[in-house]
Amino acid sequence: MGIPRFYRWISERYPQINQQISDVSLLPEFDNLYLDLNGIIHQCTHPSDDEVCEELGEAHHIPAIFAYIDRIVSHIVKPKKLLFLAVDGVAPRAKLNQQRSRRFRAGKELYEKNLSLQRDDDDDNESSEAPKALFDSNCITPGTEFMYRLSSHLQYFIRKKLKEDPSWRDLTVIFSGQDVPGEGEHKIVEYIRRTKMQPGYPPNVRHCMYGSDADLMLLGLMTHEPHFTLVREVVNFGGGSSRKKGKDDNSAKKIIARQTKEPEWQLVHLSLFRQYLNMELSVPVAWYDMERALDDFIFLTFLLGNDFIPHSPTLDISEDAIALLLGLYRDLLPQWGNYLTEAGVVTHPEHLEGLCQVIGSMEEAILTKRVHEERKFRDRKRYGNGYGRNGSSPVRAKVVSAHEDTEVDDGNDCQFEQDLLHALSVQEGEDDDDVVVLSGSPEFQATKWAYYGAKFGLHDTSPELLTAIKVAYVEALVWCAGYYFQGVPSWSWFYPFHYSPMLSDLTDIASIVASIHFDVGVPFLPFQQLLSTLPPTSATLVPPGYQRLMTDPTSPIASFYPISFEIDMDGKRNAWEGVNILPFIDASRLVDAIHLHCPEADLTDAERRRNRPGTAYVFKHDLGAMDTLPSTLPGVLDDIACCHSSVQVYELPPPRRNFRCTLTDGLTMPIAGFPSLYSLPLASSALSKIGVNCFGMSSKKDTLVLYVAPPSADDQASLLTLDQAKLVLGTT
Repeated sequence: MGIPRFYRWISERYPQINQQISDVSLLPEFDNLYLDLNGIIHQCTHPSDDEVCEELGEAHHIPAIFAYIDRIVSHIVKPKKLLFLAVDGVAPRAKLNQQRSRRFRAGKELYEKNLSLQRDDDDDNESSEAPKALFDSNCITPGTEFMYRLSSHLQYFIRKKLKEDPSWRDLTVIFSGQDVPGEGEHKIVEYIRRTKMQPGYPPNVRHCMYGSDADLMLLGLMTHEPHFTLVREVVNFGGGSSRKKGKDDNSAKKIIARQTKEPEWQLVHLSLFRQYLNMELSVPVAWYDMERALDDFIFLTFLLGNDFIPHSPTLDISEDAIALLLGLYRDLLPQWGNYLTEAGVVTHPEHLEGLCQVIGSMEEAILTKRVHEERKFRDRKRYGNGYGRNGSSPVRAKVVSAHEDTEVDDGNDCQFEQDLLHALSVQEGEDDDDVVVLSGSPEFQATKWAYYGAKFGLHDTSPELLTAIKVAYVEALVWCAGYYFQGVPSWSWFYPFHYSPMLSDLTDIASIVASIHFDVGVPFLPFQQLLSTLPPTSATLVPPGYQRLMTDPTSPIASFYPISFEIDMDGKRNAWEGVNILPFIDASRLVDAIHLHCPEADLTDAERRRNRPGTAYVFKHDLGAMDTLPSTLPGVLDDIACCHSSVQVYELPPPRRNFRCTLTDGLTMPIAGFPSLYSLPLASSALSKIGVNCFGMSSKKDTLVLYVAPPSADDQASLLTLDQAKLVLGTT
């Protein structure tokens, strides 16, 4: 998922970074293509807005995945040298909390869909049809039978293409499957980091990465490879949900077919993203370094939240938090005289504390404004729904149960506002306008204690817990910096709270940073991750002994698998934005329970293979390879005689040092095919609300508008072009 709303905000502010692909598009040539495959797997197995659907079977899923990959490789990007295919393996412990949250919500949807099918079956007793089996998207997790088989299918596909498709024959293909630990996108950037560290690394490698997660933009920036582009499906935020379509249009097969065969595509040019950001970050000092400023920007985005750390309570992208961070950084950088970070290390924590205190001084105003905006939104909905000025609507508890219908009605909007007003210690009177606005430090201190009491169960008699929250949050920032820039700092560390502290309370950061030490440790085994992330409704995805640990009320870890759990909407309006209040996994209890109740000897040979860490492989076209490659899906896929491809275990080049966040010597910029703002005679730039339409609706945010200098009087060619442009500008 990455960072919610980040891609949309960036696209509307810097719209030229996106290039829609058509049959007549002039696209760059690429040396290397990297595919983060999990997005493709989801796209080809279930509707994108529905985690649960009719089970179509591998005979449908696998060819669809093959066709999707082939379209990107052979018809859109057409890499010249390297293809890197990565599937998510076991993730760092810091990511498991987010994975667990998503899978529990998907498990709830699976349960409710099954109940719905049972009711339909009961209403139609005369039907002779067996009830439809459902596809559980939670099977797209390392260690399941589905993912284990998929790895074999993908290796078959690679060798088939190397033999049959001339456009693949010159490629070196690296495959890192679900049994290789690490998130797919981070395995990709680790490859880029390692190869860039090697002597003789060519300076003008042209990279393209597929994936829809917003953090790919940040990972691409982190490589300091300016010839870097993302390819992704076009997103239309104004489009409707497939759940709202008519019955004839809502079969899983039809929706998946549309997703896999009819998407529109676009490039996201990180070369332009870098330059746009530089326009906003640069300051007129002799020591300014664009690459260092970009690294600091990546670090600052961690305050917005990501898959490893919850967002700051007063920094919300929908409220222009990115613009706030950009402006503050630009103002503070000359005062600091140096940068926040270097190569993923927080080198000046005192600057971070200063930035947090500046934002902290705005927190009261931000929260008060949020109350008024929420009030306006609620009033609009009241009038739209026929409520009077003092109308009210029932409020339902925000608790999700695996055995309850949890459709939320409009009354929750009222509850959101009441929660926020309570956190702010604002009293709501009989009249909606009767709001006491907080002012002054003592009152705001009370507001913050209300927040900590509601979100952490913390009171002013528990200063030790507040200190623990602050330390854990600073650790999270430091861990994320290390993970993005150098690789996993610790496989076992995680942020042990559902919420973040107020930034104004982040004091003594320098001493906290100095005390931080991470033990790298080792990743979970696949079955350990499955027990850490899956809900009891998906227990059939693990071996029988493990199933009992998830479903038996007497299990020593039964508390890890609640039947019901609270969703705290935390003032949000979209269900996916809510915070699922699930217990955190105690790794030592989990491992002890497995050791006691699921010994290795009880596993079958196939289960043991699924539970072992694996290796990556490198494939090449080889006319001397005459062996027959057996089908991995008989009846659907054929055996391949004389496969003409070789496969070997692949190991990353050894790290020679820490990754240096710099451009490569000998780099050429701009390079053919990769757009550059610096190729234009720019006269000025300005932020303006021009209503740019990137996603099917006009933006209400600022867009960075670039003004091109007019040609000189003696530049006849440019003047002619300008005259021609005037004839068509504004026409359709």
